[in-house]
Amino acid sequence: MASATNTFLLRQHFMMIPKELEDSARIDGAGPMAYFIKILLPLSKAMLGGVSIINFIYAWNLYLWPLIITLEDRMKIVQVRVKMLLDAEGASNWGVRTFQPFDILLKSFLFSKLSLRKRRISK
Repeated sequence: MASATNTFLLRQHFMMIPKELEDSARIDGAGPMAYFIKILLPLSKAMLGGVSIINFIYAWNLYLWPLIITLEDRMKIVQVRVKMLLDAEGASNWGVRTFQPFDILLKSFLFSKLSLRKRRISK
């Protein structure tokens, strides 16, 4: 997902990598792609992980629009249903509050596995 935050964070990270690193890779015979794959990517794992977490949280929190346009409970997305469940009966019921995320993760995992299996069979 392209965003100004990602662009800024990655730009600042790559600006901090010294130019001498590229020069030494070029002296060792590494081309531009080898420099990128063997040097820049391993140095950028933490930054790419951080950007991935930021993108995941941003995407997860995009539930306002579905909350506005869906009228029936069966049409609500997972984030909205979790929030509704916790507000309705999970405020004092710690069993529901603890089990619900695992239930959703299990259903999501099974759905992705079954859809991948179906896709493999059809090819």
